[in-house]
Amino acid sequence: MKNIRFIIMTLALLGSTMASVQAQKKVAIISFYLDREVDFSLMQSFNDDSEDKMKKLMEDPDFQIIPLFDDFHDFVIADILPQAPFEIIPEATVTSSPAYQAYSDNVDKDESKFHAPYNGYLALGEDFDKAYLPLASELSADGLMMVNLTFFVRKNGLKTVIMAQIQANLRNSEGKNAWKYIEFGLSQEGITTFSGFIVSNQDEVMPMFISAVDDLKRKMKDNFSKRAANSTKKL
Repeated sequence: MKNIRFIIMTLALLGSTMASVQAQKKVAIISFYLDREVDFSLMQSFNDDSEDKMKKLMEDPDFQIIPLFDDFHDFVIADILPQAPFEIIPEATVTSSPAYQAYSDNVDKDESKFHAPYNGYLALGEDFDKAYLPLASELSADGLMMVNLTFFVRKNGLKTVIMAQIQANLRNSEGKNAWKYIEFGLSQEGITTFSGFIVSNQDEVMPMFISAVDDLKRKMKDNFSKRAANSTKKL
């Protein structure tokens, strides 16, 4: 009898596990990009040309911001999203699909100037368009996600620092908001100024970008799984 009970309990647990796996929602990432404009909106006031200097620096092909972004993308895909209670459809499956490539004709060229998509993604911009909804059925996805990394200049005490922010917006198959994840990290390094943000070369500024991303990664490791726990309720 004990053996029979053990077998029944094992089969029940196995059936429950299989049902859980089968019921896991699937999400397609349709946009993953870096915002090429550093945001100065968090600065109360500045009276120099620091914003213009930063813009030129971000446009400089020798400024190593893209490798930093590529590394961050890999971290999100490999270390963070596997903690989510939903399955991520392989990126190559999404970006190489005819349904996704069909949107290439509709990409706004201005978006390409401001947004640097990760390899394979289209520059769809930051706003979700209901025209993307057919992707959900084509890819058998329960949700569509758009992810972006943005850098800000802000004050932190007496220092002016870099802030790195990730935003992930998840929509359900009807295009309605299902979940949003926002996290930010601050650079340990900074510049002590009364106004503005002194920019001259990447050797001075790049360590702040790297430090901000490192802090963001640390916070994501600590917080993501807890915040994503209820992310599938509206899928």
